[in-house]
Amino acid sequence: MSFVGQKKHLVFFCEHLESGGAAQAQIDFLTSIDPNKYQLSLVLERSPSSDNHLFSQIPKNVAVRTLFPENSNFPQKYNSLFWNFLRCRSEKFDKILRIKEVLSTLPKADCLIGFTLTYPKYLPFFRKQYKLVYWVHGPCTKWSKGDLRKFYRRILPFDQLITVSHVLEEHIKDFFPRVSNRVRTVYTPINYEKIRSEADDFSELTALEQKLIGQKYYVAVARFVPEKDFVTVFKAFKILKEKNFNLKLVVVGDGTDRKKLERSLEDLSLQGCVSLVGMKRNPYVWMKHSQGFIHSAITEGFGLVMVEAMTLGKAVIATDCPVGPAEVLKNGEFGILIKVGDDRNLAEKIIELESKASLKQRYELKSLERASYFSKERILPEFYEIIDSL
Repeated sequence: MSFVGQKKHLVFFCEHLESGGAAQAQIDFLTSIDPNKYQLSLVLERSPSSDNHLFSQIPKNVAVRTLFPENSNFPQKYNSLFWNFLRCRSEKFDKILRIKEVLSTLPKADCLIGFTLTYPKYLPFFRKQYKLVYWVHGPCTKWSKGDLRKFYRRILPFDQLITVSHVLEEHIKDFFPRVSNRVRTVYTPINYEKIRSEADDFSELTALEQKLIGQKYYVAVARFVPEKDFVTVFKAFKILKEKNFNLKLVVVGDGTDRKKLERSLEDLSLQGCVSLVGMKRNPYVWMKHSQGFIHSAITEGFGLVMVEAMTLGKAVIATDCPVGPAEVLKNGEFGILIKVGDDRNLAEKIIELESKASLKQRYELKSLERASYFSKERILPEFYEIIDSL
């Protein structure tokens, strides 16, 4: 426990800093938290690649450690035949030893924060030594009874649960009443200055991309995974093409479904209409110069990328999936909500926005208004209050 006048030491655990809203949120918190109030450390599973753009954004005041160092198979402190025999028989035991070794290389910690999914299941081993925080990013509404029981056992030892949305907070309280007094929502603080500055940076665009960005297009930014449901967006643009609607789609992202999505584009004959430009260090330049932003998820804990697009004054069309989009758009007040998987409705809403300039302008202004709600000046005091109460 920290003495009066001493900074609390917070250690965040995050598997990786690859693509995804949770990884971006981790960086946003590390860059926003006042270093005069807290000492910060970040524990990753492995060292990111040298070209990882999120890793390069970690502030210098944040100490970074990895559980699997490149130059060592096992932590030195527990590298013996006895320990290694036990570690090879149990992944959990191995991870706990690695966490213990990493913590021994840092100044005394006060609070361990499981920011992403994997590591919270190992942190309860340390509950007698540290305060524990579990960050909940995704909905549990469609989980089986077995999954819910497993999740309940996992969260029970934690001193505090932080959810990324109020709807998610209410779900946790409904499913697990015993922990309801330990659940609070903390939104991710948005770095407006960074987003708006990078939105005007064309330096990393190829000549072909500079030509593309000057055309009329809508943009979607997400990982290529099934829950993002890009196929529905493609089908909507097939409808637009059949109606001779001259509008392109640019998709920023990459992932395991890339080959599948490329085949879908071929099947729908959309190669000239839809561009998969890959993962980009700077997606904001693509957002700013678009006609609007599309978010087509089947499930979403919050939807940070929507707020980033709204920061740039883009009209947003999003699926009303559990649980984040309706909360971000305040049930349609600040953007357009459509049914999950409804390609025709999506096409209709795009046509409506492009046909009614006043409607589109209203949503653009509404986006700017809503984005201002997610400022670090408003959000961080809530986070500080939670941490200081532990």
